[in-house]
Amino acid sequence: DMLMRRRGEDPYRVEKRWFLDSTEGLREELLELWRIERERHSLLKLRGRLNRVAEDRTLSDQQKAARVVSMYQATTDDDTGIAARDVISEFVAESMPGIVLPNRTD
Repeated sequence: DMLMRRRGEDPYRVEKRWFLDSTEGLREELLELWRIERERHSLLKLRGRLNRVAEDRTLSDQQKAARVVSMYQATTDDDTGIAARDVISEFVAESMPGIVLPNRTD
């Protein structure tokens, strides 16, 4: 091991490659589960932010509407952004029906 390292070689490269190749499917599954959980957590946090805006007594109705519309416009066009727009749209329909969200095409 020491001689190979001195020459800049990795004595465990074959074992490392075998491990990476044999666990690729599992690692991809775990990554997808992590992404799903992260998205779920982000959407829960978004609902909390929307509630705080709606309940903020220091903001006028126009300021609240501007913040919600801004949050809506800041979403991305990927699956997470589409889910966030759905959360915002549902929240507006239920809690702030006077707000008109801009049209977006997905």
